[in-house]
Amino acid sequence: MGENEKVYKYDAFISYRHLEPDQSIAKEIHRMIERFTPPKEFYNKGKKPSYRVFRDREELAARDLSSSIEEALKESRFLIVICGKRTALSDWCVKEIETFRRLHGDSRIIPVLIEGEPKESFPLPLKQLKREKKSFGTEEQGTKEADFSDVLAADLRPKAVKERDFPGYEVLEKEDREKLSALRKESLQLLKEEKYRIMAAILSCNFGDLKQRDKERRNRLILRISFLTGFVFLVFALYMTNAYHKAEKARQEAVQSNTRILLKT
Repeated sequence: MGENEKVYKYDAFISYRHLEPDQSIAKEIHRMIERFTPPKEFYNKGKKPSYRVFRDREELAARDLSSSIEEALKESRFLIVICGKRTALSDWCVKEIETFRRLHGDSRIIPVLIEGEPKESFPLPLKQLKREKKSFGTEEQGTKEADFSDVLAADLRPKAVKERDFPGYEVLEKEDREKLSALRKESLQLLKEEKYRIMAAILSCNFGDLKQRDKERRNRLILRISFLTGFVFLVFALYMTNAYHKAEKARQEAVQSNTRILLKT
């Protein structure tokens, strides 16, 4: 971070529908970001950075953003949008995107797809994002068929959700909550890999490099834990062996003492 760069209260603001699986995914992304351990070069004077995320727990019914929500958007460096087929129907989510764009521009918005294709799940403000002076979304803006490939940050759609005959989460919420729950778990499982795409956007680094280095860090941690566990078991084994020998020696001395007493008697 440069000396003149603004210091934000929050690293990310998560915009989502308060429905399933949207809210469970938003909650897990919140937890994942705040617990993420970055590579050493992102440490400040040797201290691990801490990340803060704003996630509104209640979906307000007001037409205009409350002052607290707008202030949180103003104080957030990135906006993460959980995108499903019902996202565009939420005036609240649309207003959050519009407000963030007005305050910070287009470069720090991170769409996360959980259902449908981008063209049907991205709210209009996301389709209008401009990245590197290129417009995405409509033929009038010079794009015949937008695929939003360089706008989409993470894909949390299970295989079944990508199928053409998938009825949609709205239908499952009414008719098959058990299947909805199973697909939600699959999305959360996918997040274990896709989290690196989200964090790469926040840290402004390469996705593949971040993923590889984090896995190397975890492997080193596992190795250290294994070594420490082995050392503890070794110490425990030596202690038990020593205790056994002492007990055996005491037993033999007791037997010899009893034998001498018996012979004397």
